[in-house]
Amino acid sequence: MQYSDSMTETKDAIMNAIEKGFVFLAFRDDKPQGICVVVNLGFETFIPKYHLAYIATNEGNKGRGIATELIGQLIEVTEGRLSLHVDLGNNRAEKLYEKLGFRHMYNRMLYVGNQ
Repeated sequence: MQYSDSMTETKDAIMNAIEKGFVFLAFRDDKPQGICVVVNLGFETFIPKYHLAYIATNEGNKGRGIATELIGQLIEVTEGRLSLHVDLGNNRAEKLYEKLGFRHMYNRMLYVGNQ
C-alpha cells in the first residue's frame, strides 16, 4: 500500500498528536524503524477518545513485529479507547488489527461532492 494523504493532513495529525495524543517510535540499533501517530478526538463517551491516524514501518521490516509492538503499546496507553481506519483491500493490515482485538463496527462514508 502506498501512503497517499496530503502533507497538510499529515502535519495536522502530527500536531494534534504532539499536543493531545501520542507519537510512538520503534527503534532498532538506534535507528527509527516504525512510527504511530495517535490523535485525540476530544470525545469521552461518544466514540473512542483516540484514533490511530498513521502507522508505518521502514521497508524491510514486514513480519518483524514492529507494528504489533507499537499497537500493543497504544492499546495499553489509551486503555483500549482506540479506533483506526484501514484502507479497503489492505488485507495484511486488517488481519493484524483483528489479531490484536479490533473488530469492524461500522463503515465510514466521506462526503466528496459530485465527483
